[in-house]
Amino acid sequence: MKQMTFADAEYADKRKQTRKELFLIEMHQVVPWKGCRLFLVCLG
Repeated sequence: MKQMTFADAEYADKRKQTRKELFLIEMHQVVPWKGCRLFLVCLG
């Protein structure tokens, strides 16, 4: 992911979140990514 500029940081709070952003936020809350990654590492 690219680094945010100062202008991006200021604008981030003011703009509406996209459907993709909302989906990814929800997925990060629902899926235990650390557990999945450890499981996959153990399989490999």
